[in-house]
Amino acid sequence: MTDYFCNQRHYRPLECAHCNVKFAWKSVLAKHIRVHTGKKPFGCKGRARRFAKGSNLARHLRSCKILKLCTK
Repeated sequence: MTDYFCNQRHYRPLECAHCNVKFAWKSVLAKHIRVHTGKKPFGCKGRARRFAKGSNLARHLRSCKILKLCTK
């Protein structure tokens, strides 16, 4: 049996070049790297706020809708 199947639960071949934290998925590593780079690809058009995670933008947009802060 290969190492992958023996330790599938803890298999994390991808490593962050900045802090050596390991990840199992490329997408999770890409999101983590934003912590180090400061990149914020998700933005609100109404108030020009930027977010590193799409979920934070979604939460912001819900609050804007409730408080009517952002314009369409």
